[in-house]
Amino acid sequence: MITRQKSNELKVYEYLRVRKPFSKQEKRKFVKLKRGYEGELLFDTFIEELPCDFLSLNDLWLTHHNKCFQIDNALLVNNIFYMYEVKNYPGVYYYEKDKLFLALY
Repeated sequence: MITRQKSNELKVYEYLRVRKPFSKQEKRKFVKLKRGYEGELLFDTFIEELPCDFLSLNDLWLTHHNKCFQIDNALLVNNIFYMYEVKNYPGVYYYEKDKLFLALY
């Protein structure tokens, strides 16, 4: 299996972090990028546990009407194509009546 790579943007933020103090906006962006990458790695571990044969494509870049977009993970299982946009938001979430909610304690 091919290991997921960090985005170039995340790598740049990691290099800069040890060279200069971040502004609040830069720190927020860095945390978001880092958390997103960690979430994608976690998602990859879930995919590896699938009990069937599959094809998994990470960070798939496509174009449509001259616009580029990225799919975090495209999965082909039993001739069905699934697309996943992975998020890694902090907190506890739950589904109820086909909606996602953040648990407030």
